[in-house]
Amino acid sequence: MSRMLKRWRANARGNLVIPKLLCFAYGLGLLLIFGISASVFGEAFRTFTSLFVTIWFAVPIFSICLKRPPILACFTVVGIRRVQSTLITIVGIISAMMFMSLLDLNLRFGKAFIKGHQGVELKFTDDGDAYREPIWIARTSTGKWALQLLPYAIVSAVFLFPTITWKQTLAAISKKERQFPETEDGQRLEVYRTNL
Repeated sequence: MSRMLKRWRANARGNLVIPKLLCFAYGLGLLLIFGISASVFGEAFRTFTSLFVTIWFAVPIFSICLKRPPILACFTVVGIRRVQSTLITIVGIISAMMFMSLLDLNLRFGKAFIKGHQGVELKFTDDGDAYREPIWIARTSTGKWALQLLPYAIVSAVFLFPTITWKQTLAAISKKERQFPETEDGQRLEVYRTNL
């Protein structure tokens, strides 16, 4: 590894310039890892949908509670920033999965909560190929409205939950930063008391 580092050139600022082939190989490896993890995560999402929906709702609620003094006292500023990036990643990935599986979520919701639900009709093309066409049938008008409005509610939440999480964690970070004095060079001085 040290031989590779010696062969790399340094630019005018003294930073190492990584060869393009190595960057390409690294990017290709990341894409491969992303593809494998997306397929595994997709299967886990379809299997444990209710768990992911619960986590999806819990993350914005936790980010709102993060500003409360007893919870805020448990973290440093760096710790809150790490929590922010973790929460945004979680809610962003689950939001993308929710958006990609709208039809499946609508079918599961209808089967679980609406009596007389029928969600998919099998139809055939002129060539004889079968395809699924979504239809939303329920016994009551309330059930029909619920089935028609659920995709709109999910799409709204797909954008709303990450926004809430981002804004609330930013508010918690700024609240924590205000607790510490600022030095002359603009940096915050974090001071904590211990009971030792």
